[in-house]
Amino acid sequence: MRLWIFALAFLSATAAAAQELPPIPQDLLNVSAISCVKMDDSGKIVGAYMIQSTGDVARDREVIAWVKKLHWDKAKPGDKSRNVWFPMPIAFGDTQPPEMPASCPVKS
Repeated sequence: MRLWIFALAFLSATAAAAQELPPIPQDLLNVSAISCVKMDDSGKIVGAYMIQSTGDVARDREVIAWVKKLHWDKAKPGDKSRNVWFPMPIAFGDTQPPEMPASCPVKS
């Protein structure tokens, strides 16, 4: 099974490395979406919201719940990429990952 998590704009600009991935719920297989994520200096996801739906409200909530379980390494001194919103396209299983948006829309 493949899992694609794309936060290229964020991760390529930092030395952030995702730690072990949480288990993937069976009903998320072959699903793709885009969420916007905010990570604190400790590497914990402190906020997430959906910007491209899976097409199912319950499944969208499950994607966001999964995203909130992700954890990265602690920020290095001078790392200014934390505590900001960044887009995260996600694809679980055998599906194409969504195209990476340039930024996250302002959350209302």
